[in-house]
Amino acid sequence: MGPHTYLNELKKEVDDVFDEIPRERTCYLEDELADVLWDYLNAIVALEKESEIRLDSILRRAYVKYSQRVAAIESGTDWADIKEAQKQALEQEYSQSSR
Repeated sequence: MGPHTYLNELKKEVDDVFDEIPRERTCYLEDELADVLWDYLNAIVALEKESEIRLDSILRRAYVKYSQRVAAIESGTDWADIKEAQKQALEQEYSQSSR
């Protein structure tokens, strides 16, 4: 199965999570969230096979991104400002890597 298969399933599972939240059935909600995680991780594995995507790089990026966001929230920085700064940093990284 390729990444598109898992990503399409991921969209369906997220809908299942939304459906389950108001029902307040913890075990079912946890099961749906486990399905989300399963499809997400399998999409990454499939992308690793087809591209230069690497799980360790995704995890590093997530750590940096969320550390910056938490620090910004704690310091009272506007959410739009931190999102814009992260967008600009990503654009700069891309422009430097595509030379």
